Amino acid sequence: WDARPYPAFPFRTDIWADGDNWRTGHWLNGRAGAVDVGQLVAAILEDFGFSLYQTGELTDILDGYIVDRRMSARAALEPLARALLFDAVDAGTRLRFRPRWRPEDAGFDENLLVRSEAKPLVSVNRLQETDLPSLITLQFNDTIQDYRRAAVSSRRLVGQSLRESSANLPLITHHGLAE
Repeated sequence: WDARPYPAFPFRTDIWADGDNWRTGHWLNGRAGAVDVGQLVAAILEDFGFSLYQTGELTDILDGYIVDRRMSARAALEPLARALLFDAVDAGTRLRFRPRWRPEDAGFDENLLVRSEAKPLVSVNRLQETDLPSLITLQFNDTIQDYRRAAVSSRRLVGQSLRESSANLPLITHHGLAE
């Protein structure tokens, strides 16, 4: 527990040198009401009548999430999955929610693949650089700015692409996580 007064800490870096660490740190000040994303996904699924799911691999923390109209469970979860980079996969008897950065749980046996003289067994395709966005913008509700809409963006400094991508998401968070 950190007893320094929020929001003076972490923003008064002239007083506290570790204020910049707050964005990714463990401090509870101002975060005691935050929700674990796995628990958030579970609550949304329960609201829609789902009971067979697994959300334990989702470990991010959010200050809040807005479901502001009638929609399907999928429509409620897709913006969250897009922002936090997780997928829902069919795990046989249940839905399993897993981060995209995790290695795959399954592999394949080369002997089960159909061989062709003209093509390799496995190929990896990547989009052309000009198909990828050079600027990404994320809009969210900022907890530190009285829940006003805010935006963060990131630009690739190398490349020729002129594409831009933006996401207006119902997330309630702070600049650190949004970045």
